[in-house]
Amino acid sequence: MASQNENIPGTAVLVEQQPEPNQDATRRWERFAVDIRLKASFKRNNMPLTVFGRGSDVSQGGMAAYIPSELTVGTTVELELSLPYMTGEQPIRIIATVRNRNGFRYGLEYLALSEFDKVRLLKSLRALALTR
Repeated sequence: MASQNENIPGTAVLVEQQPEPNQDATRRWERFAVDIRLKASFKRNNMPLTVFGRGSDVSQGGMAAYIPSELTVGTTVELELSLPYMTGEQPIRIIATVRNRNGFRYGLEYLALSEFDKVRLLKSLRALALTR
């Protein structure tokens, strides 16, 4: 389901996707297909670097992200993102680690987020669950 604003930078777009058979049996948390803009900050050669990417398959414990930069498994990444149903709110800030990669598509596991951001993440995921 795409909105009319899908080409405006920083807007989130819900993506309809059929779950794969037995997908939930191997996952710790339910995943939600979204298309969101995110900011990823990390260090390369001890120098800070920030790039913009796209996030998808968001869950309580991690997400998939397209980040146009070379990251190795185990790299720590600071994320800033706004999920659907967070209009007008400050971005959620998450510290994550790269668990796997396929080209520039990365599987990220959350390591740390404030209690305030965790509550907002869970609230957005509950709203996404109602749209299924």
